[in-house]
Amino acid sequence: MGTMDEKCGSQSDPPYTHDEARKRTLDSNNHSDAGTRIAQIGLAANMTMAIGKLIGGYILHSQALVADAYHGFMDSVLDALTLVTITWSLWPASRRFPNGYGKIENIGAFVVSGLLLLGGILTCLESSKVLLSEIRARQDWQTHGTQASGTNLNAAWLAAGSIFVKEWLYRATNKVAIEQGSSVLASHAIHHRIDSLTSFVALIAIGGGRLFRDIFWIDAAGGLLISLMVIHAGWSNLLNSFLELADITIDSDVTSSISEAAANRVRSMTGSDIVKIRTVHGIKSGRNYLIDLELAVPGAWPVSRTYQIEGIVRGAIGTVTSNVKQVKVRFVPLQDNELGSQAS
Repeated sequence: MGTMDEKCGSQSDPPYTHDEARKRTLDSNNHSDAGTRIAQIGLAANMTMAIGKLIGGYILHSQALVADAYHGFMDSVLDALTLVTITWSLWPASRRFPNGYGKIENIGAFVVSGLLLLGGILTCLESSKVLLSEIRARQDWQTHGTQASGTNLNAAWLAAGSIFVKEWLYRATNKVAIEQGSSVLASHAIHHRIDSLTSFVALIAIGGGRLFRDIFWIDAAGGLLISLMVIHAGWSNLLNSFLELADITIDSDVTSSISEAAANRVRSMTGSDIVKIRTVHGIKSGRNYLIDLELAVPGAWPVSRTYQIEGIVRGAIGTVTSNVKQVKVRFVPLQDNELGSQAS
């Protein structure tokens, strides 16, 4: 037992104390600025594009751009909701909310995903109605083509620019969402991707209306296809957000990584497998993990030794992921047969 004390107090200790390890695992706001910043960029981009499309649509006589502009204003509302959600979720823990406000982000993701799903369903119904109307009224195609011929092809530049901006926003937002494990940013990233596809359909409608008289069914068919993609993405994110709100356990690969890292660090510090990691459980609170571990140690160990082991374990968890908000460690005594096997 004395050997273990020497190892835990030697130069081979991790480069942080127990309290430092605790602070490292509880402070998981390393990427908070990135999440807030990408939400602010998305809000500014959507407002700018919406205003530009609205003005350009009226000047260039493009109904597709006008409709896309109003859609952009709705996107700005979702951007504002995402920004408020992320900012709120990063507030420090309080007496009433000892685990922090991470669940606010899950609620925001649930609302954003729900609105995304609702918008997909409404778009699907509208696109289906328009597509059936086009199929049943072939004689009206010529009329539609004449009306569309008044659209200025310069409107296509605005639609093409929107595709570029929205695709960049999707990639940037998705990158931050993956880094932070943020469900609300993941939902918002998918929304940016859907918007880029919607602008692509608008681009086809603008160009097709000028080049081909019988191209209008592509607009409705493209809208129907995109709406089905929106429904799939919205439902998937809505379900994930609901499960996180219901405190579903975290992925097994995360718990396995935590268990392996903790076992390796303790083994290297103690020089044996005398500390057993029995269970590792956890839930997500927004982008953060709340981890519970059960460790088996010799029952004769004093509190000071278990305190050292707890610091080692916390430090090991901090090397696996920075998104750990809380770590609870429970110590139980090793069984006699386990102690005997260690002694042999």
